Amino acid sequence: MTNSDTITAPFSPEQRLLETARVFSACRGHGELFAALGRLLPGFCHGRSWQLWLRDQLTGDWRPADGSAANLQQAAEPLSTLVKAVADSGEPRDAPEAPASCNYWLPLPGVAEIIGVLGVECGAPADPEVVTCLAMLGELLGNTLELMLLLEQLQKQNITDELTGLYNARHFRELVDYELERARRYGNDLSLVFLDLDFFKKVNDAHGHLVGSRLLTEVGHFIMQHTRRVNLACRYGGDEFVLLLPSTSKSGALTMAEILRLDLRSQRFEAGAPTPITITASFGVASYPDDARNARDLIHLADEAMYRVKGSGRDGVAGS
Repeated sequence: MTNSDTITAPFSPEQRLLETARVFSACRGHGELFAALGRLLPGFCHGRSWQLWLRDQLTGDWRPADGSAANLQQAAEPLSTLVKAVADSGEPRDAPEAPASCNYWLPLPGVAEIIGVLGVECGAPADPEVVTCLAMLGELLGNTLELMLLLEQLQKQNITDELTGLYNARHFRELVDYELERARRYGNDLSLVFLDLDFFKKVNDAHGHLVGSRLLTEVGHFIMQHTRRVNLACRYGGDEFVLLLPSTSKSGALTMAEILRLDLRSQRFEAGAPTPITITASFGVASYPDDARNARDLIHLADEAMYRVKGSGRDGVAGS
């Protein structure tokens, strides 16, 4: 952003909104949008304090937006009731009693629902012209947020396996290349763990493909919950999964794979079956730079190690 992005008093309301629309449309992500909002708001209401709340897409709860956390004046909890009331009614509200310096709260409408709630500092009671401008700003901000959310969802769908919620095989190949380049640049280790569920076909034969699909979903969630956030989990295909472990040595990867193997074999999966299902997996591990220098060899060696476990009784871990 440049100094020209800051809207000052000489702008008419129409010019102010057009300029705001231009700035918002150039923002790449929530961080840039919230930074722009903080600069532009004084041109609408002459106050500098503001709070933005968004609905959690999973729980439906209202939470302060991460990118606007620096603008939160006090604890968020006392404000949650006010925010929910504004969102439920779809109407703005003067709130001089609110436990914050923001005394005017307005809903941010999307196409089908209220997507956010914005609290701002302005005169009490708010000037009618200011209220009109803020209402138009709210529509513009709501539309921008909804478009960003849609683009994020489309991007996630493009790189995510629909059944398990893990990264898909296509994106995994991009991740391997990226992480290998990082490992080379910084002189770090990179390990890859290949795992294949044991006797998965028997689950399909005994319970049907619907239960088999549900089991894969639950295993995907299990893997996400039992790996570090810095590790990258992917569904490679069928009942095969891959874990990419940045800055992890081969010995560290073997230890991690053994812990995951033991946790998996003790887990009971519901999967819609009449009784809980237990399942094991065979693991293969390969590392850069110890075993391989490129992505193709790294994947091949981990896969080869996994098949050695398959051939020697399953439910084990082997390194390349």
